[in-house]
Amino acid sequence: MEMNNRVFISYSEKEMIPYAVAYLRNYFPRWEGWEMQFTHYDSPCSPDFVIERFKENKLHRVIVEVEQSIKITAKHINVLIRNAEILGNESKCEVEKFLIVSEGCDTSIVPDDVKIMFLKEFKPV
Repeated sequence: MEMNNRVFISYSEKEMIPYAVAYLRNYFPRWEGWEMQFTHYDSPCSPDFVIERFKENKLHRVIVEVEQSIKITAKHINVLIRNAEILGNESKCEVEKFLIVSEGCDTSIVPDDVKIMFLKEFKPV
């Protein structure tokens, strides 16, 4: 008898958001001038978070996507890159890209210029 090795996700992206906020607040603290906007659900085309600050007369912007998936796909990457291009060209600012995923998520196709944060609190079962 052959066993079926299926992986299930028992949590939603919405449940990941408070943990993502905590991680992002530690990484981009207010006292360093970072302002965080939660844009999730405003539009299906907008990123989950936009974090930005002015430093040395230049706008620095971080585009963050939270993905509830066992594997990051080209579609996930394309959405992140498109949002970064739109929000980067908007004001000629310096842009960073972040993905927040559950621990154990396959991120093998993520480009080197995208930073990855793993939420240890969430694991596929």
